[in-house]
Amino acid sequence: MAIIGPNGSGKSTLIKALCGFIPLESGSIEIMEKDVQHGGFGDDFFGEIGVVFQEPQGQFLARDVKTEIASILQNLGLSQSVQKARFDETVEDFGLSLLLNIKPENLSGGQMQLVNLACAVCIYPRLLLLDEPTTFLDPFNKNLFLSQITRLNKSGLTVVHITQYPDEALLAGRTIVLNSGQLVLDGPSQDVFNEDSILLENRLIQPGELSFENTFGFRLSDNSRLDSYLSNCIKTSGPAQYPGESQKTSPLLSIENLHFRHDKSGFELNINHLKLNRGEVIGLIGPGGSGKSTLAFLLAGLLKPQSGQICIDNKPIQGCSITELRQRIGITWQLPDLTLIGPTVLDDLNFGLDNPSGENCEITKILSYVGLDGFENRIVDTLSGGEKRKLTLASILLANPDFLVLDEPEAFLDPVSQMELAETVRKMPVDGKGMLIIAHDLCFLSETAQRIIGLANGKIIFDISAMQFFSDTSYLKKLGLPPNPIIQFREKLIRNGIKIKTNSLYPRKIKESLQ
Repeated sequence: MAIIGPNGSGKSTLIKALCGFIPLESGSIEIMEKDVQHGGFGDDFFGEIGVVFQEPQGQFLARDVKTEIASILQNLGLSQSVQKARFDETVEDFGLSLLLNIKPENLSGGQMQLVNLACAVCIYPRLLLLDEPTTFLDPFNKNLFLSQITRLNKSGLTVVHITQYPDEALLAGRTIVLNSGQLVLDGPSQDVFNEDSILLENRLIQPGELSFENTFGFRLSDNSRLDSYLSNCIKTSGPAQYPGESQKTSPLLSIENLHFRHDKSGFELNINHLKLNRGEVIGLIGPGGSGKSTLAFLLAGLLKPQSGQICIDNKPIQGCSITELRQRIGITWQLPDLTLIGPTVLDDLNFGLDNPSGENCEITKILSYVGLDGFENRIVDTLSGGEKRKLTLASILLANPDFLVLDEPEAFLDPVSQMELAETVRKMPVDGKGMLIIAHDLCFLSETAQRIIGLANGKIIFDISAMQFFSDTSYLKKLGLPPNPIIQFREKLIRNGIKIKTNSLYPRKIKESLQ
């Protein structure tokens, strides 16, 4: 079963209630013929229910990945032989062999969440409660996890999956839509996602596969209908072209001969040459653990390279003061809780201002800009994951730096909020400024980026225009990531001499471009 709904609809609150973390004002919850008692979840359901929460960093208890998994199996009271068999099975199923000796603080957000998922599954639970578990996973590991969950569900495991991704919800047999703490819709997933007007009223959209079929009149997998469609499209003459490449301007940030090594994990990042230009929105993609967040921290001056140089306007950032760096480069972190001060939204924003007494008008404007109108007095800890994400963006925009580094800015946002954020990015005054967006969500990047950089194993694999990336499946393959069916469709259009005037992966926008 999938549960979906807009930010602040009560999805995570429901999970906490199911786990007995918050007291009920009225009513009761029963799981497997047991009443859920406030504070008694561990005693009553240990070994029977696996849980994965939104924030991956708060779920680790052990010193490294190996000990984390092993200790859970030990606590189940299993024999040594069963423990070893389950441990080996879990490591293989989730591809964790290279992470076993790494400490949690040295894992990326996606790697951390993958381990949390493995720990929840290794106990062989009767029920699995998941709160946006795939948010930080790259497409390969996301597909791996979803296939594992589908397999376990078919074998008898009950799954309650909270997600912001309609494509994931469509995999469930049943979908529930929540909004403002109320149940809006409950039924077979296919039926729920055909209620287009209700979806839009609740800030949701159709899954990509279903949206494509409703837009073009055939399924992506229907090759005969696809060939017929291609033959009827208006073609252009000459070889395939990739219009829409961003114009080259003067570099704002430049990297030369950069080398950085994490002492504890041994991971190395090596970038010989890279320029990030003014007026440009750049997407950075790659598998989990490829070095994307490490590069973000280096650009923001939060980490120092062992060798090489990062310059802003030809000035090494190592020579900039903290105040100057904050004025020049702003960064939103992958995990927003690490950066929020509180206690209220207004306090959090004022904390970062040099002169908070005269900035309330600007704060109101920025909050409205990111979709947090009227949130000034909200307690930060009561915000949903998506609302926290919006607050971190508001903090950076308020500082008005020359270069923005946004690490997974679309994470935890409901589909309409993601589209609104994309529109916000497009409206940002980028003249003389620049932006780097790190994201696994290709739809979001297709709406925002002009240029795509692919990173794997700490090295740049390609640096191309967004139009070229979103029209050629070979680039995902170079990163070891699974193919995207919409990119495959775009590639077929281009190879058949059909011109596309948009980078978008949304079927409706592609069809409008073709018309």
